[in-house]
Amino acid sequence: MNKQKEINREERKNEIRKIDNEIRDVGKKLQHFRNDKEVDLYVYYDKFVNNIGIYDNEKYRPNLYYQGKFWDKFFKDTSEEKKKIQKLFGWSDKLTEMIKERREAIFDRTESESYSRLKNQRNGYYEKRKLLQNKIENETFFDILNEDYEDSEYKALSNIKKLPILNYLLTSGLIDKNYYEYISPSFTNDLTPQDLNFVRNILSRTYDKGKNLENIPRIIEVLNSSNADYRYVQSTKILSYLLVQPITHNMMQHVRTIIYFWGNGNSLDPNFIGDCINNLKMNLTENERTRESKRSGIKVLVSALVSEYPEYFRIFYGGNDINFIKKNSYIFEMFFDPASEQVISEEFISNKELFDVFVEYGVFKNIVFDRLLMNWKDNSCMNLFDAGVYKFSNLSQIFSGDLTPNNVAQISFLIRNGDYSTNIDNFKLIVRAVGGLTTLIEKEKDLWEIDDSYIVKCLPSFLQGENVNYENLLTSAKFAKGLYGNQQKINLIQTLINFTKRARKQNKISLDEYNEILDVLKNEEK
Repeated sequence: MNKQKEINREERKNEIRKIDNEIRDVGKKLQHFRNDKEVDLYVYYDKFVNNIGIYDNEKYRPNLYYQGKFWDKFFKDTSEEKKKIQKLFGWSDKLTEMIKERREAIFDRTESESYSRLKNQRNGYYEKRKLLQNKIENETFFDILNEDYEDSEYKALSNIKKLPILNYLLTSGLIDKNYYEYISPSFTNDLTPQDLNFVRNILSRTYDKGKNLENIPRIIEVLNSSNADYRYVQSTKILSYLLVQPITHNMMQHVRTIIYFWGNGNSLDPNFIGDCINNLKMNLTENERTRESKRSGIKVLVSALVSEYPEYFRIFYGGNDINFIKKNSYIFEMFFDPASEQVISEEFISNKELFDVFVEYGVFKNIVFDRLLMNWKDNSCMNLFDAGVYKFSNLSQIFSGDLTPNNVAQISFLIRNGDYSTNIDNFKLIVRAVGGLTTLIEKEKDLWEIDDSYIVKCLPSFLQGENVNYENLLTSAKFAKGLYGNQQKINLIQTLINFTKRARKQNKISLDEYNEILDVLKNEEK
């Protein structure tokens, strides 16, 4: 029943999208009226000039003077010649009167038949949209039951249709939608009272945390056979069990539904994911099959969090809950573990997608960053960087504010591994990390493995604002002088000459400093 409701909901959403497009189209036409494009004096006059051009033995030309003269005469005329022009262009008396009113600025297009017809059409779309939205939000059990679903693929719905007595009892109101409570005891005789109560709550659309469940496989079997809506399943035990099952589309959908409504619900249980992580932790006594299922479960869990509730990762940014960080560091470590690479499914997010979320929600700004980048020496997290799969476009998003020695070490690690985009944002951070442009060029660029071409590319953008000073300009000049002779070197020298002249003009450098810098640059030119 719930699956049929989901199908109905998606079909109605698609209908609403189509209606929204129709509403936009009608809106454009109405705006066309309001913008005076429907009755346009120029259009009608041009049509006359291009096809006839002569009226009352006078030749008319395509300019405003003749246009005004034409309309003044045409509106007052009652001759046969006027009628012939009207007939030729299909200008009825009513249209001619509209043109006249337009010219006299009294025509109200909003009272025209075309405008009214469009407004009524748009109102009809709005009404249809409202009805569809109401069905999405308020469709009942009986609404679905009374629909024609002869070809329904869903067992529960088909069974109701095939059982006249049950169908009659339900539609007549003699029993309510909780008809599953009347099921034969043999259907649920292997469930404990707590298990059965949980099943009944879920099927009656009541949220249940199910903390004391026992026969989890049988509960899930009953829920699936009844097409239960997993949004009401808020049980760590159920979620933990689903996570270690073979990966199927339905299983992933159940997990994602549970996490979405956990994360976006009114009463978010902070221990919900943490308890699942505890259940997924491996121990040495487990066989390889169990360990593999847990690795798979971790990848499913992380993938579902990224797709359904990425805000979960924002908690790292605060960094106040050390236990939370340690617990979640485990699943990240396992996610990137080489053994986990053997667990493959198109349902999983990629490493790059996960890193994108880490950047967006500030995971890297926390202590967990050390573990991700500095301590995992023999796993695929390092391989991810070594292969250049992930490149940070703006490391300043991670390393903002004052840089600690540990931050500098982390930045150096990423730069030396080539895990960054060679753009101006990252260049400015590198300069800040090493202690200035002079230090970078004269001491650190080889150690940090910074290519000369990267510096050449970024210097013009870097030497702006407060970075335009004697030290930076002189260092840049010496750097340019040391480059091999090519067009790139020539262009940089000319750019630096222009920058130096501008700096002197703006009194950012003294005359002596100006001459010293130019001596370096111009001697190289020669």
